Amino acid sequence: MYFSSIVLLCLVSLIHAVSDKTGYTGTFEEGGEGGLSGSVFVQDARSLLIKDYQLLDAAAPALYWWGASTDDLSSGFRISEEQVIETSAGGELQIKLDSGKTTADFSTVGLWCERFGVNFGQATLEPAGRNGTAASGTSGSTSARKPKKISPFRLILRDQYTTARAYFFSVLGLLLLESLYHLPLYLTCLIKREGTCTQSLGRHTKFYLFIHKLFTLPSPFPSITTKTLPDMLRLAMFIALNILWGWNRNEFTSDFDLYGWLTLANGGLALLFAARTNVFAIVARVPSTTLLLYHRWTGRVTVIHATIHVIFLIRSYIKSGQLATVLQTLRIQLGLMAWISLVLIAITSFSLIRRRWFEVFYYPHALFLLFVAGALVHATHAPEFLIPGLALWFIDRLIRFVYNFRHVEVESVSQHPGDLTKINVRGFTSRTPGQIAWVQISGVSFLNWHPFTIASAPSPAKEATFAVRGLGNYTRGVHAFATKVGEARTSKAAASGCTPELKVRIDGPYGVGPTVWGYHPVTVIVAGGIGITPGISIASHIIGQARNLGAHAAPQNRHIHILWVVKVAQHTSWFEDKLADLMAIASDPSVPATMDLRIHITGEKATELGANESAYGAHAAQRFQPSSSLQQVSHHGRPDLQAFFHSIRARHPGLDATVSACGPRPLIDATRREAVAGQTEGRNKGAYHVVEEVFEF
Repeated sequence: MYFSSIVLLCLVSLIHAVSDKTGYTGTFEEGGEGGLSGSVFVQDARSLLIKDYQLLDAAAPALYWWGASTDDLSSGFRISEEQVIETSAGGELQIKLDSGKTTADFSTVGLWCERFGVNFGQATLEPAGRNGTAASGTSGSTSARKPKKISPFRLILRDQYTTARAYFFSVLGLLLLESLYHLPLYLTCLIKREGTCTQSLGRHTKFYLFIHKLFTLPSPFPSITTKTLPDMLRLAMFIALNILWGWNRNEFTSDFDLYGWLTLANGGLALLFAARTNVFAIVARVPSTTLLLYHRWTGRVTVIHATIHVIFLIRSYIKSGQLATVLQTLRIQLGLMAWISLVLIAITSFSLIRRRWFEVFYYPHALFLLFVAGALVHATHAPEFLIPGLALWFIDRLIRFVYNFRHVEVESVSQHPGDLTKINVRGFTSRTPGQIAWVQISGVSFLNWHPFTIASAPSPAKEATFAVRGLGNYTRGVHAFATKVGEARTSKAAASGCTPELKVRIDGPYGVGPTVWGYHPVTVIVAGGIGITPGISIASHIIGQARNLGAHAAPQNRHIHILWVVKVAQHTSWFEDKLADLMAIASDPSVPATMDLRIHITGEKATELGANESAYGAHAAQRFQPSSSLQQVSHHGRPDLQAFFHSIRARHPGLDATVSACGPRPLIDATRREAVAGQTEGRNKGAYHVVEEVFEF
């Protein structure tokens, strides 16, 4: 028995002696992922020592030391529970084998990314001297190794997750700056009684007027973009933030993860800016047009970063021969699904598609739900970036769902020359002038909702008017259906009670403008064709406020100047009655408001007025009398905007003005130029603030 015990003990000692790898060495091959290099030594059965240890990138998640009994590290196991999170440019690193394994269990040691299944480098352990390294693993030094030069293309922050968060809040900081510019005016008018928030004389320095002029003039590069200087500065700052936080060396596979993080950050921002009931617009007073710009920019950059992330990783997996293995994992499959969803949204968002086939642009946006679902599974910390925007979107959808149960009744439908249909409804109204609403007419399409500008002022009686001109497939369908309804009511079908009904559902109102209409004492409205729609809303609102306040409530008169350009005289019938009512109210001495109207007909041959100075004299603007027709204020030929604005400045020297411009691009650009021309001459130091009404999504 004693003899058997001695033999067993000897066998155990012999096995241990054979399996003991103390003194074994190995060398990590240079050029691996993350810049891993150095020489590894077996100190004892439960510890390793790496000399000249270099790791230039440790940003990959779940990075651990692994061991394997073969050359295939992916078939191995974790040998240390300490996650690798720090880089190294040289020195020594001791690895404690605290995962229940000893050096006898593996012959290959390496650095393995458990999250992505990427091998950052490995070394084969061999007896000392076989591979030319020193025999001792506890003393001495290896041959001198020249440290690798670290690339200058390094992240500002080492942690990519922190970088994405910094970028996310930097873009929100741009929105904060927008809010600081617009919010004070809104709060001032909110504190004061409604209708009394009217600015007195404009007192501006020449420097202010110079900057104001630069920011008001049309695009300096009209052949490239129609965006003005403020929008260009916004875009420049947005691009700068993407370059700043996306500065990367793109040397190792883990470097490409940065673009994945920035995809999450931009995707979350795009969701935040997408909701129609938007907290940034309602609370922070950031204009809806500005939010739309940021939504587009963040959406496009989301696709760009995601595409770079996918292409670079696929290329790396192809080089390492791991592509087939990686594509079998659910996380990667869902990530590709998210990327494909983004690409489809981007393709259908081109302006050509958006303008000609609105539904083709609109409905594929629902694919963002697939993007969110895939991103939440694919990436860590994705909820932090995506859930806030998703939550606001769900709240917005809930509000819109409630809107569907409002009882909206069509009071009247009228048709006018130029394929224009006016729909008057009860049970709905706007909150501020110039807002839009999404309208669904079941007789035209049960699924399609189309946005229209509300052509009326906010009404306590909850009434609103929509002017729909047949310019596209949907709007032509509205005009055709309204014609069908009108014909049926006058035919035999009316007697049998089988006439079709025009039923509408309305989602809205939406939109926060960049100004408070009526704040400046002078309001100028320049419109082309159906672009008069927001102008009617603005003029009705200002004159309605003036009538409600009375002659002694307002600190001064409000002055409204309208220039409407149409192709044919028949188009003036669109709003003939409304313009007559407004002129009648403004002509009342007890109403502290004046209104001047000019209509230019450009498509009919008649005597051209051209730049007729007398027509624009300080007192020559023709007032619309309640009993007169629009012929008294109608002129043939194109308007002279220079003389038009000059006459307004002469009549109201030193007063600030808000200018609404809506119509063809040449008319808007000309309005911008003339609005700031001569603003520093003589007493004309009032600033004219142009609000460009461009309806696009």
